[in-house]
Amino acid sequence: MLPAQHELNTDHGHLKSPAGLSLPIIPGFILLVLIIAAIATRLLLVSLPLNMDEYDYLFVSRMFAAGDSWPTLTYIFGADFNWYLFAWFDLYIDGICSSGICGPRLLAWLLGLMSLGACYVFTRSFSGSPRSALLATLLLAITAPHIFISSVTTYDVVAFTLFSWSVAITWLLFNRQAGNDSQLHRLVLFLLALLTLASAVLSKYIVVLLLPGIFLLSLLMTPLLALTGAALLCVILGAYYLLNRSSLQTLIETQLNGVHAANITRAELTEQFISMLGLPLMALLITATMVVVLHLYQQPLHKTPTN
Repeated sequence: MLPAQHELNTDHGHLKSPAGLSLPIIPGFILLVLIIAAIATRLLLVSLPLNMDEYDYLFVSRMFAAGDSWPTLTYIFGADFNWYLFAWFDLYIDGICSSGICGPRLLAWLLGLMSLGACYVFTRSFSGSPRSALLATLLLAITAPHIFISSVTTYDVVAFTLFSWSVAITWLLFNRQAGNDSQLHRLVLFLLALLTLASAVLSKYIVVLLLPGIFLLSLLMTPLLALTGAALLCVILGAYYLLNRSSLQTLIETQLNGVHAANITRAELTEQFISMLGLPLMALLITATMVVVLHLYQQPLHKTPTN
């Protein structure tokens, strides 16, 4: 017999407290070890000297902080707000420590934490399970790419965090459409989703390749909302291109058609793309299909009343 204050959960094989909370001691201990390992790894990376990209980005940030200009749009695949963001942390936070890189590295940490928050919000809304959301967030936190981008001063973590929140907010918006939330609440979510997605694309232009997938999923779930959002997003990105057309054309000619084209052929690029992203994209396609099927399956059935 178990003590009176606990009961055996035969469905999951866990002990439950009087409040009904599951107590998976061994899995919890393993997750705790993984959390400590993820934090320790980030601390080790933060203590490393700057890499070449960080030197470039911090140089640009300090130029902007000093009120000078720099032709970043002609050779960096992201908008200038990245560098003003790093400049603020470099200027106001870095004075606390003597390392010279404390502020920008702290920003990378904070953005990494914010992206984990987006993962938790999305997973909890999608699954309805706080435990599943926590597990998914921890799994993301211990992946090598996330550990790296949230430990160094590059615009990758800015784009990733903005894109993560755009996905999370968009999913919340879909759920609200099926619920009884006010029009104002849905409008706020719509504007936030649009703002974060546009900012993600502008922070690192490669994010634009993810837009068709998001649009197709949105179109299947909420057609009118998807079309409206796509139109407004095109207006925002189109305006950005027109305002910076000369610089962006230089970027295309010198970086894409020049430097990058000389370093790798299209065939080699395609081969690397398939080898590196083929499996993740397949998993994403399967997951997206499951999301749509589950969403359609969970729609309330409208029955004709009978006398």
